[in-house]
Amino acid sequence: MAWRIGVDSAGTFTDICLFEEKSGGIAVWKVSSTAADPSLGVAERLGKALAQIGVNASDVSYFGHGTTVATNALIQHRGAPTGLITSDGFRDLLEIGRQKRPVLYDLQADKPPVLVERRLRLEVPERLRYDGRVETALDEAAVHSAVRVLRDAGVKAVAVCFLYSFLDPAHEAAACRIVAEEFPETFVCASHEVAPEFREYERLSTTVVNSSIRSRTAGCIFRVHSNHFFAALCELIGRLELARGPRCATMRSRAAHAAELVPELRAALAARSAHEWEAIFGERVPCAAVR
Repeated sequence: MAWRIGVDSAGTFTDICLFEEKSGGIAVWKVSSTAADPSLGVAERLGKALAQIGVNASDVSYFGHGTTVATNALIQHRGAPTGLITSDGFRDLLEIGRQKRPVLYDLQADKPPVLVERRLRLEVPERLRYDGRVETALDEAAVHSAVRVLRDAGVKAVAVCFLYSFLDPAHEAAACRIVAEEFPETFVCASHEVAPEFREYERLSTTVVNSSIRSRTAGCIFRVHSNHFFAALCELIGRLELARGPRCATMRSRAAHAAELVPELRAALAARSAHEWEAIFGERVPCAAVR
């Protein structure tokens, strides 16, 4: 039998569905979420669900995980303190937007607070023309200075968005490189990577949102998939997407615990050498739902 697993973890409840591909059999559970750490609820409940219906880890062919962590963080403005580096003269674009107002003729109408306060929206000299030609070269010294200001201000993420960068990302790429040099512990995100398309406000706001909520979403997804049960389960079915993260030893330790819980995993864990484990987990960590 081959089972497909779907998990949706929200703020109040976590839904778990197991589907058997051949017979079409379905088993579902709705359990309380663990708000402090959603990964605990997902891992513990799914482990019990598999045991309850007698499904072995080797029977699982697919695992999909969805969550509202990003939506909740955005609605509640609970993202990481974020800084913005943008083209000279454009730092207020995030606040101006499309000039849409809740009430068209009410000059006192309140807008929602922006995700990056004005003092953390910094401008640097650079400019691309509408056709992608360089009007003003990037002032890398100004970027270095801006990054230091944001670092000293205590931001946890940096968004980079330059005018018309979707036509030529060279300036944004250079700025990201400087952020990595000056402030390696922060998360940096460039608009040409997130939304390389026309419309400056939409591209800027999308990049800022991504930077703001990334720490919460990455932390949640990492904890779910680095949980000792999931790390080994996903390694066994070979469907784990990986990105930068903690060292191999931690992951191997968690996987070893999984082997005690799921006997079928022992062979899969033993089949890899220490070098292979480090290549997989040494600098990399789960960052996306299993496909």
